[in-house]
Amino acid sequence: NFLASIFLSIQNPFSIGDLVEINDVLGFVQRMTTRTTIVMTLAGNHVQIPNATVYKSIIYNYTSNPNRRVDFIIGIGYEDSISLAQETIRQVLEDHPAVLNDPEQLVLVDTLGSATINLQVYFWLDGREYSWIKVKSSVIRLVKQAVDEACISMPDEAREMIFPQGVPVE
Repeated sequence: NFLASIFLSIQNPFSIGDLVEINDVLGFVQRMTTRTTIVMTLAGNHVQIPNATVYKSIIYNYTSNPNRRVDFIIGIGYEDSISLAQETIRQVLEDHPAVLNDPEQLVLVDTLGSATINLQVYFWLDGREYSWIKVKSSVIRLVKQAVDEACISMPDEAREMIFPQGVPVE
């Protein structure tokens, strides 16, 4: 652990306050001692990860690059225009102050579901300036509003109930 802490200090894969994922632990780096790296999870729990484990693990540093990609899926009805839905969603992304224009935003057809055509929405934001989870929530809310205003349906997944013996009526 001590030797790993020296190697980590030399390599400097993260700084205090960085949002990292190490060994399936996602959180903010609080400090690094000679034995452990202390991470505060998004739920507020402190986790001590031995430096030997940190050194041998894949480290995802979500704050080393200020740009962060966010994505979500929205399902539209089969009777609706895919092009209209894509343009409606793209306009919301272009108008949102936190969404970056470069890299470009994308609204792509992802899958054909049982009741919906699923569109995958991708956009980028500056993670140092904005909270990705708040921006994602805002964008989803505005997309829902714009899709409703454009009269594009968002049907529920189809469900089928089969009663092989029928339904008794008394």
